[in-house]
Amino acid sequence: MTEPSTRPRSHHSPVLIALALVVGASVFAPAATRAADEVLASIEVTITNSGSHPAVIWGDTVTVRVTFTERGENRPFELQQTTREMTTWSKLADLVTDANGVATFSWRPSVTTRVRAVFAGAPDLPAGVSDTPGFLLLSYAKQVPANATPRVVRRGTTVTLTTTARPILPELAPAVVQFRIYHRVDGSWKQASVRRVTVDASGVARLPLRFGGGGEWYVRSVVEARWAGEPETAPAVAWASRPTPIARFSVR
Repeated sequence: MTEPSTRPRSHHSPVLIALALVVGASVFAPAATRAADEVLASIEVTITNSGSHPAVIWGDTVTVRVTFTERGENRPFELQQTTREMTTWSKLADLVTDANGVATFSWRPSVTTRVRAVFAGAPDLPAGVSDTPGFLLLSYAKQVPANATPRVVRRGTTVTLTTTARPILPELAPAVVQFRIYHRVDGSWKQASVRRVTVDASGVARLPLRFGGGGEWYVRSVVEARWAGEPETAPAVAWASRPTPIARFSVR
C-alpha cells in the first residue's frame, strides 16, 4: 500500500537544495551610497548535501558554495545562518574567496536554517549581502529490527521494536516516534494502528508489540516534526523523518 509522504514537497534536483542563484550584472556605485544589507546580484549562493534525498536529513553534511561573480577574488566575507527561531542571523564562519571568487563551507546542521553571505565592502566593490537560500532539515529515524523478508513468529509472541531519533536539542521537547502497524487483509496492506512513543533521554523509543492475530504484518517508524516555540508561530526546526524500512512478520 502507498503511504502519504512525510517529507516536504520539493521541486529541486537531488543534488541542489533550495538553490538560490541570483544572476546578472550589477551596476556598481560607491560603497558609501549603498546600504550594507542590499542584496547583491553578484554574490551567488548554492547549497548541496551529502545525502541521496533532496531534503537534508540529520547527519548529512551540507556544503555552502559562495561565488562572487564580479571582481570576486580574495574577498573576505561573513557566512551567516538564521537563529533557530529564524528571526535573526548569527555568524557561521569567516571566509575568503579564492582566485576564482569562490569559497565553500561544510558542516552538519542540527536544525532547519537559511544562510547568507555578508560582504563589508571595499573601495572597488560595494557592501551588501547575498540572497538567503535555505533547506528543511528532516529528522533522522533508524528502526531495529528492519527486515523486508518476513520473520516467522508464533501467535502471542512479543517483539520489542526500537527507533533511534535525532536531533536531540535542549530547547526542543523529546521526539515522538510513530510506530505504524500494517496488516495484510484480503491481499491488501491496511494500517491497523499507530502507536506514539516518546523517546528516552538517549533519543530511543521502544515499543513492545504482541502479535495476537495471525497473518502478515509489518511495522515502520516515523519521527514527528518538532518546533522551537509555538507551532502556530514558529517554523519547524526538525521536520518529520522519512519512514524507516519495514520490519515484516509472518504470524502463525
